[in-house]
Amino acid sequence: MEKAAKMSSIPEVIHHEILLRSPVKLLLVCKSVCKNWYALISTSDFVKTHITIQEKKPNLMLEGIVRRSANRMPYSIAYDSLVSSSIVVEDYQIDAIEMCYPFKSLGYKTVQLLGSSNGLICMTLVDFDHFKNLFCLWNPATREYKKIPELTIEFKDCDFQFHSFGYDRKTDDYKLAIGLQALGSNVYTQVQLYTLSSDSWKTGKTIPYRFPYCQSSGVIFNGDLHWLPLGQDNYVLLSLDISDETFKEMQLPIEVLKENMNRYMFLGVLEGCLCVIVSSVVNDRFEVWEMLDYGVR
Repeated sequence: MEKAAKMSSIPEVIHHEILLRSPVKLLLVCKSVCKNWYALISTSDFVKTHITIQEKKPNLMLEGIVRRSANRMPYSIAYDSLVSSSIVVEDYQIDAIEMCYPFKSLGYKTVQLLGSSNGLICMTLVDFDHFKNLFCLWNPATREYKKIPELTIEFKDCDFQFHSFGYDRKTDDYKLAIGLQALGSNVYTQVQLYTLSSDSWKTGKTIPYRFPYCQSSGVIFNGDLHWLPLGQDNYVLLSLDISDETFKEMQLPIEVLKENMNRYMFLGVLEGCLCVIVSSVVNDRFEVWEMLDYGVR
């Protein structure tokens, strides 16, 4: 009774601040403490503020090839526990934890991570034994997941060109964009867009680009999705406004485009700037180019 009296004497605003800084697993327990906490933690404003605070303490998710098989598994590396545990993947020792993911028990033994936003993971699962695949949204912290409806286009008739998953701040919604290219075609890519609120796919624009395998994963910056596809003559920086679903092409630095046949390029975000990581296969040298003013070559 004495402890309860002390807790009740603490102002509600202090409870609120403590809960905002608590990890997700603890919040799930706190929702069972009382009706007031359950209602507070369940509000959209609380969730959004909690996400903003927790962004400073990120967890990393990566794919790893399971030893002596072709299966790919998701592994997690906590930002504050990089040396807490170790596993061995293909003779390399890394500090990571194998994750138990949805539908694994149904034979989907290979995972491809398509993107993440606000702790929500978008991935595709593959069952090679029965030639099946599915898209899935997954929250590893709460263990909630959702199967995404199947595409109307058969994968066997298309090449999977690109993918990216992000949050649309204007509509408070999540969207998945993927690009499909008909077999035998090497010019045009058709965009398919999934929206969580409608739980449905729609066919977007057909764009005149092709996406090398190393450029298939999109990067979120300024709320838009970005890729490095091949245009008519060379690589370009392509963005997709996730709200109005329009594409914009930006030019890369001339120095980056020189001798591109002997280079690999990857997109990333560094210190608040969109950047391109350039790797040369000739001299094993890496360069990082930052776009200091967004949209300016």
